[in-house]
Amino acid sequence: MSGQDILQEPQQAVFRVTEKGESMYFSVPESVELLQAAAHLRNYLSDKKAGTKFTAIFPRGEKITQEQFDAAAAERMENTGCIAGAYELDLDARTLSALNIMDGWKVYAMQDMADAAAQAYQEAEMSEDDRWRIFLDRLDGRELTTPSRLTARNFYFEDSIEAMDDRTLNFYVVPCFNVDEAFSTFVETDENDHALNIYANYDMQRRQVCDTLEITLYGSGIEDQSLTYRLNAAEKEVLREKMEAYCMQREHMPLNQLCQEILQEQDAPMQEMQL
Repeated sequence: MSGQDILQEPQQAVFRVTEKGESMYFSVPESVELLQAAAHLRNYLSDKKAGTKFTAIFPRGEKITQEQFDAAAAERMENTGCIAGAYELDLDARTLSALNIMDGWKVYAMQDMADAAAQAYQEAEMSEDDRWRIFLDRLDGRELTTPSRLTARNFYFEDSIEAMDDRTLNFYVVPCFNVDEAFSTFVETDENDHALNIYANYDMQRRQVCDTLEITLYGSGIEDQSLTYRLNAAEKEVLREKMEAYCMQREHMPLNQLCQEILQEQDAPMQEMQL
């Protein structure tokens, strides 16, 4: 199929899907608007089988080139009605981007998008207008306004998982990206011996990733400095999945179970005092 063919065939949608550092492009000969794309994403995330690709959701999908995708995206912005939607799904960064004909690309955390679709389809008997209203209300204010620095492929955890007195778990983060660009530091240089300690924290009571990374800048000639990096929703999704996997690898149990056991241990002395 040529790029011109894509533009001439009405009511198609185009996708770019990135997973494990590789991107592929495909088109589907159907009207996939944002609500439908979110519903497909929700089904994929909730019923993901080992080795199943997102593209398998669309059996009529056809592989296209990046140039064809870009041409279709440009046609989408011209609002000719030929392209119902253009989407970029980054499974490494856990984001879904949709091309809005008025505002350009808008980026959301995958889980936010999936949750909005779940709310919209919660009731079987509902008008399409009502589904859209619920869906858009749920997404309101959730657009990602900061870039996602953390992806599934550019960091890993190391050392033990530490339980802290404030009922959080500490995960030591080893970055595989340029930390100066991400955190506005000056450590990626031979001019000093400065370095960073980076921790991602998990709130055991609320069962969620904490909002910020805990970063300490240290080195000769300077006092230790505490830095803050606020995580967006997609980065928190990435961290949650990696924490879950690391917990199974390190502690041989799910993250929730580890939290439950540690909280019980921390509460035991208090319960004994009350007795």
